[in-house]
Order: sequence, then C-alpha cells, then structure tokens
Amino acid sequence: MNEIKTSLSAYDFNEMLNYAVRYCLERHSYAVWDGQQYIKKYWQLLDNKTKTIIAQDIQRHLEMYEESQQDYYFKLDYESWANTLNWIQQQPTTPTNNKKSLEIPIISQEKYNAKHN
Repeated sequence: MNEIKTSLSAYDFNEMLNYAVRYCLERHSYAVWDGQQYIKKYWQLLDNKTKTIIAQDIQRHLEMYEESQQDYYFKLDYESWANTLNWIQQQPTTPTNNKKSLEIPIISQEKYNAKHN
C-alpha cells in the first residue's frame, strides 16, 4: 500500500507539527533534517498562528545556541536551523487556513522522493 488518506482536524495537525518541530530543535540527529523537511512540506497547510510559533521557536533556539555554533558538533544543526528560518522568512504571507479539518494523503517515502526529485 503506497498511499493512505486520513482526515484530521486542522487544530490537531497544526499542534502535531508544532510539537514535532519542538522535539527536533533539541536533537542532534537525523530528526533535525526530518523536522525541517516537515516544515517545508506542510508549510502551506499551517495556520498563521502555528507558522508564527514555529518561526519564534527557531529564532529563540538560534539565540540560545549562538555561541555553540563554533563547536563542530552543533555547527551543522545551527546552520541548518538558520537556513530553515531564512526559508520561512522568504515565504509569502498567506491567509489563515480556516478549514476545520484537512485531508492529508500519506504516501511512502519512495513515492514522495520520486515525485520531488
């Protein structure tokens, strides 16, 4: 099975993505890259409140760890979060998503990669 469709309340979706990003901010693993890809993949589905919270969380994270960016271990994560924040700031402002629920196709990673590469 390559694709599943699920209905999810917009509130739950926004909360889940926000929690995922917050989890990834504190990690130094593959989770960082995954979280950043989730932001980019689902950005247009998020409401403006969640977009603002995610941008603020990343900004606070960068400010907290600014001195650590010189450390090789932290440098790559710091730079990738800075790049993600820059990407966010370049996105056009869109009206708030007022939908009460979202229908989100869940596809295999292979199918997603084939479509986006």
